[in-house]
Amino acid sequence: MWTRLALRIWTALVLAFLLAALGVAAAPLVTPHGTRLFTYLTTELNVPHHTVLANLDAAAAAAGLHAGDDVLVSWLPLYHDMGLMKLTLVMITGTDFVLAPPQDFLASPGRWMEWMSAFGGTASAGPNFSYALTTRALKHAGGLDLSRWRVCLNGAEPIHPSTVEAFCEAATPHGFDARAVFCAFGMAELTIAGTFPV
Repeated sequence: MWTRLALRIWTALVLAFLLAALGVAAAPLVTPHGTRLFTYLTTELNVPHHTVLANLDAAAAAAGLHAGDDVLVSWLPLYHDMGLMKLTLVMITGTDFVLAPPQDFLASPGRWMEWMSAFGGTASAGPNFSYALTTRALKHAGGLDLSRWRVCLNGAEPIHPSTVEAFCEAATPHGFDARAVFCAFGMAELTIAGTFPV
């Protein structure tokens, strides 16, 4: 379910380090304060890579993500900070990753829950509207197993308690544990995770 962009990014990174390991080319220059993330949002943002890595390490530790145990599932676009940081988080932690095209989610929001069930997803994130859309789909879904989902982040836009409560109510019959839900605050200037549960 990788998108072509994700595969290109991943392939370029792997190839660069493989060529460096073989002595064919120099490894990408990485300095403690070098720029590695440059995004355009409401303002230009130039974030040193050590800041990004520190934030992602803290998020991974707080979520308790472990390679071999966890499966992150995402439909978030990679051009959005939340989607891009999730992809980067996967690269850092070595966890398994299921990436679906955003248009597949938007065409049928219930697919998100189908992917969580089919791939044994343990972590996923989305903005409040995605939980509202998914709640409607869950009311008509059958045969889902959401029992492995332990990190369920809601962020990227204002969060409505009624949406969170309705989602939990609709997902619980499918094995979902409402304690997995946490609402987070993030912004690009913080490299996404401004608040994160511990």
